Amino acid sequence: MKIRFLVEYLTQWGQNLLISGSVPALGSWSPAEVGKMSHTPEGFWTYDIEIDPLDPAPIYYRYILNDERYGCQFHENGAVHIFNPAEYKSDIILLRDTWRSKDMLKEVFHSQTFSGVLFKPEAGKAVKTTAVNRLVFKVDAPRIQPGHQVFVSGDIPELGNWDESKLVLLDNVDYPVWKASIAQKGKYESFSYKYGIYDPIDKRIVAWETNENRKFVDASLAGACTIVCDDYGFHIPAANWKGAGVAIPVFSLRTKSSFGIGEFDDLKALVDWSVVCGVKMIQILPINDTSSTFTKSDSYPYSAISVFALHPIYVNLFKVGKLADAEKQAFFEAEQKRLNAFEDLQYEEVIRLKNEYLRLYFDENKAAILKNKAFRKFVDDKKEWLLPYAAYCLFRDKYKTCDYDQWEENAAMDLDKLEKLGSEKSTYYPELAFHYFVQFNLHNQLLEASDYAHGKRIVIKGDIPIGISRYSVDTWLYPNLFDINSQAGAPPDDFAISGQNWGFPTYKWAEMAKDGYLWWQKRFQNLSQYFDAFRIDHILGFFRIWEIPSEHVEGLMGHFNPTLPIHRSEVEWKGLWFDYDRFCKPYIRSYMLGDIFGEYADEVRIEFLEEYQYEHFNLKEQFATQVAIDKYLAPRFLAEPENTAKWERIKLGLFKLVAEVLFLEVPGSNKELFNPRISIHATYSYQALDDWKKHLLNELYLDYYYHRNDNFWRQKANEKIPGISRATNMLICGEDLGMVPACVPEVMSESNILSLEIQRMPKDSKIEFGIPYHYPYFSVCSPSSHDMSNIRGWWTEDRTKIQRFYNYVMHRYGEAPAEAEPWLVSDIVWQHLASNSMWAVFPLQDFTGCEESVRRADYKAEQINVPSDPNHYWKYRFHLNIEDLVNYSEFNELIGQMIKESGRNTVY
Repeated sequence: MKIRFLVEYLTQWGQNLLISGSVPALGSWSPAEVGKMSHTPEGFWTYDIEIDPLDPAPIYYRYILNDERYGCQFHENGAVHIFNPAEYKSDIILLRDTWRSKDMLKEVFHSQTFSGVLFKPEAGKAVKTTAVNRLVFKVDAPRIQPGHQVFVSGDIPELGNWDESKLVLLDNVDYPVWKASIAQKGKYESFSYKYGIYDPIDKRIVAWETNENRKFVDASLAGACTIVCDDYGFHIPAANWKGAGVAIPVFSLRTKSSFGIGEFDDLKALVDWSVVCGVKMIQILPINDTSSTFTKSDSYPYSAISVFALHPIYVNLFKVGKLADAEKQAFFEAEQKRLNAFEDLQYEEVIRLKNEYLRLYFDENKAAILKNKAFRKFVDDKKEWLLPYAAYCLFRDKYKTCDYDQWEENAAMDLDKLEKLGSEKSTYYPELAFHYFVQFNLHNQLLEASDYAHGKRIVIKGDIPIGISRYSVDTWLYPNLFDINSQAGAPPDDFAISGQNWGFPTYKWAEMAKDGYLWWQKRFQNLSQYFDAFRIDHILGFFRIWEIPSEHVEGLMGHFNPTLPIHRSEVEWKGLWFDYDRFCKPYIRSYMLGDIFGEYADEVRIEFLEEYQYEHFNLKEQFATQVAIDKYLAPRFLAEPENTAKWERIKLGLFKLVAEVLFLEVPGSNKELFNPRISIHATYSYQALDDWKKHLLNELYLDYYYHRNDNFWRQKANEKIPGISRATNMLICGEDLGMVPACVPEVMSESNILSLEIQRMPKDSKIEFGIPYHYPYFSVCSPSSHDMSNIRGWWTEDRTKIQRFYNYVMHRYGEAPAEAEPWLVSDIVWQHLASNSMWAVFPLQDFTGCEESVRRADYKAEQINVPSDPNHYWKYRFHLNIEDLVNYSEFNELIGQMIKESGRNTVY
């Protein structure tokens, strides 16, 4: 079989095309054995090979642009080309190809979100021909409205001679590739053709492609042959597609059947409401198990004890099955009604009762469960993460702590030891099997909810936290992948002026790189069972993480890792002598104490400080770190609850004194390398400098945080993100808020990752508020997030700022209303719906804020998280039953009309 590759590409002088592939005739992917293509006068590049027609193996290949002028090469983007010779019987194949340029639009529409849910067609039937010599047309076209078909027409009889009544319809068997294979009646040296969209119900052409006619040209091969036109891109005649979504944590859902907390099964009710309003995406927060203490501190969804296991709190008990003991069943049914009546989540009661019910049911039905084929298959399929998770839960409960350093001989675990522990003959097996059983039910219930959403063409979007719990299955089993002596967090911003300390260990990226970041790839692949899209929490962590030494509490004492630190000689080269004691030790002067501690200043001076010079102080040695201060004062809070405000002020004031430094020394650098402390301009230490020193420090500070590391961080992100992002076909959205390095947008674009745009956190530091009309298309926009107040809460936080927003962003005259009335919330929602962003996603609280009849009276109770409070209790529940929302016709019509009028959900 002879195959001629033809690809149209306009080159410049000194450039030529090469081809490389999986078969010997294409060099077997060897860079030294690539094929050099020939150029035709018509602008095509060609290359001929011969293969054994009896070899059924597909051929994988790529084109390469070789620039001899500069000695460099450029490869195609996207997936490799695939040609399957077994599909053809002809002795000669003319394969007319398309160079695959980088096209984020094309690649995004190939994601599961679009090709697997929103545009996925009903299964078609292949139209085949038995002819030896054929005309084959293949075009990649994911964005086709379900029910419509792609057609091809052209200037030869087989293509109807442009007669619109003789269109050749393509089948979708290989969707998103559409294909037609028809008998070739004559030999053609050239012909023109074009694709379009056809509505078979109304029997009409919906649209033709917008590009010029496509052409096939090749007169050099004589005799009969098969012509394959493999066209990568379909030129759709439409504006950019845009959709609307709703965001709410699963735990915040409320239905009549839930057990005091939202459950996976409750997502179905939200799907039904979404269908009514035209919402196409449901976005949730992380749903992994966080059960460390079984107290309300476990309500924090970003501190998972396993990146694979689902949280048992989300299981619907009565779908698992009913208890044989009728009295006990009645008790739990009564508890379900009692807990469901609470305004907020009663976390500790809910998790205790759910665990109790699940154990009772498992004990009653253990024999049948352990024999169940579906259960056993689940255990076998998920064993890699399921056994370690179950073993972790076993020892957590046995030793009454999640701190595995206290698990005696089980403090360290290896795979051989785990294998013996997990044997069905092990005395521990029944306890392990209980945790398998819980995960089996969670998996089935979430999968059922996801399938239900897909049946309604609704996308489910998950959330992947950047960090995991310090004491988790993953750090226990794979300690080589984590730096447990450091803490991940975020630098200061408007929502947490002292920064954030999440308490997560940071990653040993060099160790993770050894297997191609397999741990991350498996995380993504596991979630792809349930989700079509996901949000990477704090994607900036793939560029650099904000790392806080273990001896400190506040994010202010952190630094970026990795980073290019400043050598003391750089400071001195600028003309500023590096005074280590002045720059790197806490600056504490008498005049500061009254400002910081108020009436407690003298008490603090006596107990915590030592005067080394008149009105110059050091912290006593035992209070040199924030952790030491925190531990020292903890008993005071317990012993004197009536003085909580006093001790809180003293503790935070002492934290501030520890942070009164301008530079943080890099450990082990012998006072040679330093990182500028974040937010130095707010320190007393900086304010006490003369203007010249301030100027020099400003130059160093701005270069360090905004220029110095940019290419370095780009390189680090490019080592991780491309391979990890290709682990699944989910649409990826990155939470890229905060101090965003200049390299971030380009790196995200190269990996087809959408950005996040929040109006009150614009990425452009020169503006106060984001303007949705100016947002990039490849973005998700939202007026607020789970870390912020909703629109109504924000409206009352800063009257001066809101007045500017009202006049200059909303273009309203006069004084801003005191509260965000429904019409005002609707205006802000409309701004986002009318934005340029591909997705506009709204917290459910912001949607309901648009209508008086459904909005909650106490809007302050609708904030999900307070980032500045590390001990925040995540207890928010929606105030209405989700299934009842479907009946609020006035509200639904308002939301549905806004979505429709904004042009969202229109396929083309």
